[in-house]
Amino acid sequence: MRLKFRSALLVFSSVFLISQNVAAQAVKGSCRPDDDMSARVVEFFGSLVTPFSPVEVKLRDDLGLAGVTASQVVRVDDAPLCAKAARAMDTLAETKQQEYSLYVVRVGDSFGVVDMTWKSGEYVPAILFDRHWKLRRILLAF
Repeated sequence: MRLKFRSALLVFSSVFLISQNVAAQAVKGSCRPDDDMSARVVEFFGSLVTPFSPVEVKLRDDLGLAGVTASQVVRVDDAPLCAKAARAMDTLAETKQQEYSLYVVRVGDSFGVVDMTWKSGEYVPAILFDRHWKLRRILLAF
């Protein structure tokens, strides 16, 4: 009987500690305010859905953005969506952060995200996620 009680207590304690550790590592996210950079981010993702050349049309279609219009590319400032964007970015991050401050843009039913602290060489990448926050593509943009 004591052995069963100790085993149950050990399992309960382990589950409790793991859940506390996960809660302590929760990622926070906020959307950056409307500014010059947010306008550039909207413009960048808008350019992906309004192609002028056959190469741009192919890129748009490969990104799953066919049928999206420029009017469907809008800056996001909804706190729950910003938090989802932060969690999605955290899955890609080599160096994890507790908090992300992001530019988030709705692109039809997809999402474009830019974190100005991320660098790829001299560029800041623009990340395109689908509606389920699965990575579609990383684009060198800024």
